Amino acid sequence: MQTIPRGICLIIDCIGFDGDMLQQTFQRLQFKVILYKWLNLADALSILNETSRMTEFQYIDCFVCCIISRGTSNAMLATECEGPGLKYDAIKHLFTADHCPGLLGKPKLFFIQNYCRNADVEADAPSRACSMESIPHEADIFWSYCKTEAAHLEKTQHQSIYCNTLSAGLMKGQRRKMCLTDVHTDVNGIMYEHNRKNPKQVYYVSLQHTLRKNLVIA
Repeated sequence: MQTIPRGICLIIDCIGFDGDMLQQTFQRLQFKVILYKWLNLADALSILNETSRMTEFQYIDCFVCCIISRGTSNAMLATECEGPGLKYDAIKHLFTADHCPGLLGKPKLFFIQNYCRNADVEADAPSRACSMESIPHEADIFWSYCKTEAAHLEKTQHQSIYCNTLSAGLMKGQRRKMCLTDVHTDVNGIMYEHNRKNPKQVYYVSLQHTLRKNLVIA
């Protein structure tokens, strides 16, 4: 990536614990960061739609979207406790070339921390704690998705193991000029070890991507 800033990073933190840390991380990675906290679902959708129409995309090399929220197994609930929510697939589609031509041919990176009820975590959990697959029908997307039990939020000053590991991994990747898929492999390894040692605090991490080139955030 050549532009300064490298890209635009949108962070929607509906939990209030890790958004500031991710903001600092992506600022150090030379992104323009836009942080919103404690949005309800309607406001979150409005911000996502507004962001997808930004004219600045034509001048930058990359877009990042981080979401930290309660949710169902496949939808964001924001600050709400129940309801159908906003499907994560719908969020992803807002930034595909059909809906956001300014990002045509540019990497679109999504990092999702989803806090689910126990039943939703287990309903479609992968057989392994970490997995990787490819989605051929959408280009230039990197979709890192983590879900864990919402019960973790009851702990005082809870912080997401995934968000902390991701933040450290991205900074390490910058220093060593690692491609993003290798960074995520390292994150997966650390998460696997955490899950092995903490079977009651499991984080399920999956990666889908259609990046056509190795991406180094440095």
